[in-house]
Amino acid sequence: MEQTVCDVAYSNDPLKGIFTHMTKSLSKNPIQSGFVKVTMPTVTDPFHNLNSIFDYSVNGLNQCIYNYFCGFPTSSQNWIQFDFGSNKVAVSGYTLRNSNRYLTKSWKIIGSNDLENWNDIHEVKEYRNSDKPNINMHFSCERLSESYRFIRFVQNENHDRNPRCKYIIQIAALELFGRVFSN
Repeated sequence: MEQTVCDVAYSNDPLKGIFTHMTKSLSKNPIQSGFVKVTMPTVTDPFHNLNSIFDYSVNGLNQCIYNYFCGFPTSSQNWIQFDFGSNKVAVSGYTLRNSNRYLTKSWKIIGSNDLENWNDIHEVKEYRNSDKPNINMHFSCERLSESYRFIRFVQNENHDRNPRCKYIIQIAALELFGRVFSN
């Protein structure tokens, strides 16, 4: 039976969600503490490691993670995955922070418990307000999602005009809101 670990609702601070709560609770970055494993299907730049996605300090928000260290990503390489291990997350909203380039335009948040069957949690198509660098964009889901071990951010398009760059992800932060359950 699932037990609630934490319930973090959005309260007008776009970067105080589940990852911030767990950073404070565990006194470490969520990746370093083992709370979540973050992966991308491409080689990542060692100078822009995945830990920085949870660093909401002024310096951290000026960093970014990206998926084009070794070339242009394809439509099967356009995601960031969060694996919560023995926990599951039900998403009620999220905040995405653009970096300074390859600004996100169309994306979706999906969830799975087996890496085979994926369910849509929230989708945004051709979001015009994301064409400015270094801004926080908060989105609420229509309802609390089912609980999932795996959550993916899938970018379908950015604002770059070069078609080869369509699947490049370059973001400074992604924060989730909702409930964390332990099994």
